[in-house]
Amino acid sequence: MKLTTADLVVLSVLAYERPMHGYELMKTLQQRHLQNWARVSKPQVYYSIRKLAKAELLEAVGECGPSLGPEKITYKVSDRAFPLIANRLAEKSWTQDRSPSPFTTWSALALFASPDAVRIQISERALFLKNEIENSEQTLAELRKSERGDVKLAIVLIQMSIQSFLAELSMLSELEEVLLANLVQHD
Repeated sequence: MKLTTADLVVLSVLAYERPMHGYELMKTLQQRHLQNWARVSKPQVYYSIRKLAKAELLEAVGECGPSLGPEKITYKVSDRAFPLIANRLAEKSWTQDRSPSPFTTWSALALFASPDAVRIQISERALFLKNEIENSEQTLAELRKSERGDVKLAIVLIQMSIQSFLAELSMLSELEEVLLANLVQHD
């Protein structure tokens, strides 16, 4: 069985945190700002819970009835899951992917935009990046106050994100200049 990113998120959080039911898992993922580190939706999480339970990679803990769905049954990670997690995380694909952001795609296509659209989109991107930097710095400040031992990883990941945002922000003026100088004229 090949584990998806959603599967890995479910298994990792349940293994690291504690057994919990789907609703509680979703709440934990939201508190951990899932959207900032994995592209996984709520339906994907619930689908993964069902799939992993069926494959016996998750074990029900406590009461289980036919009327209870994954949002009500408390699950823990079975011992069978750990080798699969380790194998999936050892795959080279994690380090070799270069998925473009929607803004990168827009930038590559923007030669066909109007000059006003280029200026507006670059300005909007700059505002977005500044907002992300500010939010990330606030999160860093909160994490640095935390007593939890697991915050060091989160701090490093957030610092990496901030550096990426700053690098992109520093290139926006040049990107705007190049786009405006090379817009494809169309009648």
